[in-house]
Amino acid sequence: MEQNRQAPVSIREATPSDASQVAQLFAEMAEEVGGLTASPASLEATIRRLTSDPRFLLLLAETVADETIATAGRAHRTAVGLCIVAVTPDLWTGKNSAEVRAMVVRAACRRRNVGRRLFAAAVERATALDCAYLYLFTEPKNSVAQHLYRSCDMLRKEVSYFELML
Repeated sequence: MEQNRQAPVSIREATPSDASQVAQLFAEMAEEVGGLTASPASLEATIRRLTSDPRFLLLLAETVADETIATAGRAHRTAVGLCIVAVTPDLWTGKNSAEVRAMVVRAACRRRNVGRRLFAAAVERATALDCAYLYLFTEPKNSVAQHLYRSCDMLRKEVSYFELML
């Protein structure tokens, strides 16, 4: 991964063919925070489904290393981050709302503005989709993510979160 520290990062919408790399990003994150409940095959299938669903934006950050000699002119791309955004109608405003459902940046690529760029791309896409606002939830212990969101002008709100496992 050392080479990716210097490679430029680009952001694009993920496609079904990116499902394997996206699943790997989630697997790496799961190791940090305590594990995934979905199998890798199930996760890949979910990612393929989401990339085909217009209600979701999957924004992929990747490094692009020019490997002209080694790969006959093809650029080598490595996924380094992902932001999943769900867009739904908002009855309060008559527009849409956007929720960041997941934000993942590969550990070796943190502190390089990848998360900030993913978030900015999410705001840009949500604005283009006539969203009145963008919101997200983060774990109380995730101070790094909270710092990022505050620095992007997000307001912290107090909420009570309830969940029923089905």
